[in-house]
Parts: sequence; C-alpha cells; structure tokens
Amino acid sequence: MPVWVIIYHPRRKKVKIILSVLALLAFSSTAFATAGMGEAVVLTGTFYGFLSIAIFVAAYALVPLENSIHMRKSKPVLIAAGVIWILVALAFNNIGETERAHQAIKHGLVEYAELFLFLLVAMTYINALEERNVFVSLRGFLVSRGFSLRQVFWITGVLAFMISPIADNLTTALLMGAVVMAVGGTDRKFIAISCINVVVAANAGGAFSPFGDITTLMVWQKGKVEFLQFFMIFIPSLVNWLVPALIMNFAITNGTPQAVDEHVEMKLGAKTMMALFLITIITAVSFHNFLHLPPAAGMMLGLGYLGMFSFYLKKKEGRLYLADSILGTRTEESPNPLRMLLRYGKDIGEYMDHQPYPAFMIDKDHTITHWNEALEELTGFPANKMIGTKNQWKPFYAHQRTTLADVVLGGDADLKVSKHYRGLHKENPIGVKAFDAANFFEKVGETGSYLVFSAAPVTDDDGNVLGAVEMFEDMTEQPNQEENFDLMERIARAEWDTLLFFTASSCVSRD
Repeated sequence: MPVWVIIYHPRRKKVKIILSVLALLAFSSTAFATAGMGEAVVLTGTFYGFLSIAIFVAAYALVPLENSIHMRKSKPVLIAAGVIWILVALAFNNIGETERAHQAIKHGLVEYAELFLFLLVAMTYINALEERNVFVSLRGFLVSRGFSLRQVFWITGVLAFMISPIADNLTTALLMGAVVMAVGGTDRKFIAISCINVVVAANAGGAFSPFGDITTLMVWQKGKVEFLQFFMIFIPSLVNWLVPALIMNFAITNGTPQAVDEHVEMKLGAKTMMALFLITIITAVSFHNFLHLPPAAGMMLGLGYLGMFSFYLKKKEGRLYLADSILGTRTEESPNPLRMLLRYGKDIGEYMDHQPYPAFMIDKDHTITHWNEALEELTGFPANKMIGTKNQWKPFYAHQRTTLADVVLGGDADLKVSKHYRGLHKENPIGVKAFDAANFFEKVGETGSYLVFSAAPVTDDDGNVLGAVEMFEDMTEQPNQEENFDLMERIARAEWDTLLFFTASSCVSRD
C-alpha cells in the first residue's frame, strides 16, 4: 500500500499530496504479478524486473522535487508507466505469453478508470461548491465572530476532522488553513502551529471514511474493507488528532485578535448543491453495497444530478444576474426616465407618445388609457387594440397576471411587489411607491428580451391617484458581465495533474 505524505508549500500557500517512494515496497513484489488472470507469473528477479524498479525509483525521485524544478508530478510518472508496460510486454513475449501483458494492462486500466471517474466527480462537486462561495462563506463566518486564538485553533481542528471524511483532506486543509491565516494575521507562531493541527486533523478525519483520502478510496473500491468497517477506526482516528492537538494547545496564547469584517453570501443553489453532493455519496455507497456495482458508476449518476441542476441554474442566473447588474447601478444621480415622465403630473398622458421609452398608462380601474408608439414597436401590440382593455399583461406573459403598474396602483405595494417580483426588483430612487424591476420576457422580440421596467402612481395637483404609468428599457444587447454556472467549466478545473498522477502511479503499483 502506498504511503501518503502531506507537504505544505509556503510560497504557493498550497497543500500538495505526493506519493512517497516507499510505494516501491508494495510495487517490487507485485510489479509483474498477473493476479486474477490465471496462474501468476513473477518476473521481478529478471532483467526486466530490475530495470522497471530502477525506472520507477527514478520517476518517483522527481515527484518531491516538483516545486523546485517546476515540473508537474504526473509527467515523469506517465513516462515511467508507459516504459514499464513496454518492459512487461517484452518479458511476457520472451516466455511465450504474448497475450498476458495485454490482459494485464486492460485489467489495470479498468480498475483505475473507476478510481479516475470517482475522483473526477468528487473534484467537480468540490469545485462547484467553491464557485457557489460555500467555503469562503464559511471562512467569512468564522473570521468575523471574534473568537480567541485558542478557540480558532480548536474550531478549525474540529471542522477539519469533520469535513475531511466527506470532502477530501486537501480541500479541507486549504479551507481551514485560509481561516487560520486570516485570523492569525502577523502571528506566525499561531499560524504555523494551527496549520499543523489542521493538516493532522484533516488526515486523521479522512482515515475513517472511504472518501477522506485516495488510499482509503482505493481500499474500499477494491473491496478490501466494507463501507461501515471504516467507522470502526473512528476512535483511533480521533485520538490520532487529539493527542498532538492537546500538546500543541499549550503553545497557543489565549489572546483575541480583532474580528475581520468579512461576510460572503453563498450563491443561488449552494445549499441544494451540498444536498446533491451528499445524495451522490449515498448513491455511490448504495451502488457498491446493494447493487454490487462499482461506486464510480454511482458517482457518475451523481454527476448527472449536478448536470440537471446546473441547467436550471444557468437559466435562472441568466436572468437574475442581468437584473442585478442593471438595477444595482441605478442611483439618485443616475438618469431616471421615470422621474422625467412623472414631472408632467396629471398631463402625463399627453406627452407619452413623444417619449423614446416604451410606456403605457392605466386608470384607477386598471384599464389602459395610453399605449405609446415605442411600446407598439417593442411588443408588436397596436394601441388601438390595447386601449380600453385590461390586457396590459398580454405582450409579456403567457397567462394573465399582475403587472408592475397594477401593483403600484393598489395598496400594500411593498408586499405585492415582493410577492410578484421577488429578487428582481428594487425601490426607484424617486420614491412615491415607485419601483424598478428586471426580467427576461420570452414573448417580447423574436428570441425574447431582457427588460428593465419601472412603474409609479400618477396623481393630480391635490395628490389624488389618477392611475399608474409603467415604462420599459430594452437591455437585451447589454453584455452580461457575470458568468453563469457552467458544469463543464467545473469539470475542466479539476486537478488533472493529480488525476493523471494517480492513474499512472496506480498502473505501476497495483494492489
């Protein structure tokens, strides 16, 4: 079994997982064993065996030097894997077993394709949760609470121990390490001791779960240990963290640093994504325990869950982000077409046709009294068919519903606008129960339109309400600066170097 080592690299501030050359001990006795495909043929004592070991050692000697020579760890391991399989083929050819090498590499590729796919899905979920601000939100919560240094030491340790069985220990160590550095500031002693505590806790916590570490995952997928059996070492894992933590605790002062004002909201769908990740883990375990199928197949089904949810997010956020970017830029000093229109007071209807902005007006009975030319052009609905009706909803919605003008005309405008335009509206700076909203309208234009629309009551000189006016701004051509959630981008951001490294190293150090 390979031995895993955690190394903290201060310049990159990133934890890297490397495979120790001690894996050679496992490799040297099984490099040419073709278990499961007939009678085993051991060739470790041959020239090919010794040469393979030498290549293996040379390749893995470069792995710990990754940060010094700036060469990704997967590159030498991939070369070593390919050359060793050539030697395996030559060795079997020399004894007349020409098909055994082919069978061996196929067997290895199937096993570690399962590992590859499992890790790919897990990494994609972690990347997706990171993009939804789940981790930075947790960090912001912790650094803004005003905990003492000793409390932060224990809180980050406990969280590292509890999170790593679900996420991987690398992500957990990075997250908690960021919290430690944010709280510790210039206290280098606190940061160093707390980061050690986080790394120990993350690795100890990952030991009693199949998902906590690459080694435990390989053992579980291979069927060496059942899922529930991992939890039998919970107490040893806890002791493994608590003992050094208790010792390090005495080196931490009990001072209280100034709380950092950091608050980050999780993005739309973050909580649902966390639930989907948990359901995906349950699916993978069920595939393995009840259906006797590879856990990777269950994880791929879980990736389908995330894919369907990402489709929903992409459509939803395409509308919400545009609304946020438009409405978030309007201030008291910004040009405000609604304010300009309302200056006409009770005579507003006489000037509507001369406005460049699409607009309509309704009376106290919600009947259309004015429908200007710009609105005719935008919607394709002529004024002579709209005036005198209560069909102001028709150009915009598939089914009859309240428009923003209808909302501001009635009582309890604040409650009603929140009900009908939740998350898509804000109060217009001119006040007087005036509101702005933004949304995507599939019926407007050939392919739909993004519109900002504003509405306010129309009053006479004595303040009596005569009706309401609603006007529109077409923002379809305005570029959206926000990037919608993209599942393929989350997959692309997986640690491909690590995945290739694990796959290649697995092929040359089987079982």
